[in-house]
Amino acid sequence: MEIEKKVKEKSEVPKHHGCFPFPPNRKKPVLLKPDMRLPRLYGKGQNLITTYTCASTDKIHVSTFTVLPGKFFDPPDIHVGDEVYYVTGGQAKLFNPETGEVLNAEEGDFVYIPAGTWHQVWNFGDKEVTFINWIAPQLWSDEKRGTSINFEKKPVFYKRNPKGI
Repeated sequence: MEIEKKVKEKSEVPKHHGCFPFPPNRKKPVLLKPDMRLPRLYGKGQNLITTYTCASTDKIHVSTFTVLPGKFFDPPDIHVGDEVYYVTGGQAKLFNPETGEVLNAEEGDFVYIPAGTWHQVWNFGDKEVTFINWIAPQLWSDEKRGTSINFEKKPVFYKRNPKGI
């Protein structure tokens, strides 16, 4: 019970979302060094991932995250803004549980995820997969945020065409 409580606390939307490194009314250019990133655990259960917020304003959210071998992030994610991933290391499968579509992404690839698209990252490899991601203009709506957004349907899993196509 105590572990579940800690995970729930760590899965809440952090107070810095939308106002890091400055609140929207005090924006100015700033150099963002790696040691300034803000760490956070995302997810539920045994598939927690570590994310690091680089910048989070009222217009864009930029972070890095890592998915360890044999893991995936859970729950599936959805945003009200468009999202772009840049794979900085490893190989990943990006899965849309609503459609069953799977994209293979490897180091050096960019992946575009339109607003309102469910997605999950799975790492079936033997080394960690790392990303930089950008979401604009907004991460979540004011009504539903973070892990409180649940994928309510049964996931559609990819099925191979019987003809092998």
